[in-house]
Amino acid sequence: MVYSSQMIKNILGIGILSIIVLVAYNTHRDGQSLFTNPINRPSSSQGETVAPVLDAQTQADHRENPDEREHDLIEKDEETNLSINEGELGTIEREPGKIPSGIFCLLNGDTVENPIPPEKLSTLSVWKDEAVSGIAVRSWWNKIENTEGTYDWKFIDEAVRLAEQHDKQVSISIMSGVSTPAWVYDHNVPIFSFSAPFAGGAIRTMPVPWNTTYLSLFDSFVRKLGDRYDDSDAVTYVYVNGMGPASETYFASAKESDAFEAIGGITAWIDGAEKIIDSYADAFPKTPFVVALASPIPGADGDRAMQSIIDYGIEKYEGAFGITNHGLNALSSTSFLPNKLISTYSDTTPVGFQMVWSTTGTNAQAVRGTLAEALENADELNAHFVEVYLSDCTTPSYRNIIESYNNKFISNAN
Repeated sequence: MVYSSQMIKNILGIGILSIIVLVAYNTHRDGQSLFTNPINRPSSSQGETVAPVLDAQTQADHRENPDEREHDLIEKDEETNLSINEGELGTIEREPGKIPSGIFCLLNGDTVENPIPPEKLSTLSVWKDEAVSGIAVRSWWNKIENTEGTYDWKFIDEAVRLAEQHDKQVSISIMSGVSTPAWVYDHNVPIFSFSAPFAGGAIRTMPVPWNTTYLSLFDSFVRKLGDRYDDSDAVTYVYVNGMGPASETYFASAKESDAFEAIGGITAWIDGAEKIIDSYADAFPKTPFVVALASPIPGADGDRAMQSIIDYGIEKYEGAFGITNHGLNALSSTSFLPNKLISTYSDTTPVGFQMVWSTTGTNAQAVRGTLAEALENADELNAHFVEVYLSDCTTPSYRNIIESYNNKFISNAN
């Protein structure tokens, strides 16, 4: 597929984002607990309004345990006008090829606290299931490079090997943020501290992502990642991480606004985000790289910052830089900014979703309806790929639904 070079000029009537915390514990019925429990969701997992709706004024920080779901966005009625600037960036020529498409079965994160034995991956039934296109694997920087210069790639290596063996696609997401290795701070990388209201106000820390030393150390890691996996035809997209506490572009809540401004504010965040995008582009010349959309700070300034890095990525790396939203549910629509952007850019660059939750367990109500309704919304928003929790991927009664939408998303990508 060749993505259109037509750039969209104006996006109007887009709702301002606000952030809430969803405290969630979930269990699954299918027995594949190593892979199917959203407790181990490593991303900050911003989505749309969830039920029950928590205090809409509570801004998200970061959960004590990054394995737990962190925060969701709540749609607001206020509107703001954003426009996409043409910019003066030249498009970087890249090798054509990989097209992420279809349904990816979403696995738990392979973490320091909850490692997944690589040999367990081969037991998954999805490798031989023609109803799905691939799997989405997740890990942490401190799991892979716990000691500087020493790497543990075994989990991802096995996932990629199995994907190649079974002609499946695989996506890779490696979180940093609160999962940054301790040795990074030994290089005098400054720390940004924030309180977590869901953890009794406990203080959590992460690196300042625009610090030059941090950017250099993280760039070195991303290059190692690219050296290892960019050449694999099975790896069809990787997540751009390193901009905030976890995988999304969210950075700080209203409570941290003064501290955020004191260390550089939104201008510094944009500068760092652009450099991180460049790192992934350099490390993955053959593989699309995507960001999980979230306003880095609450309000219109945060929305404009999110728009700014999208403009930067798409203008400079057209067809390779992609966008996702980690909150797909049965009520998803273009009234929510990330969904609007995904629909808008579908003809230009890779776009997709991650389900807000699985349809089983304590917080299944977050889906706000059925899996089929959520996937139908993704199709209407022109998604090319959707990550669905493994427990749903392996539920027999969902197989026909998943197969049907897998084919629709492949068609959207092509």
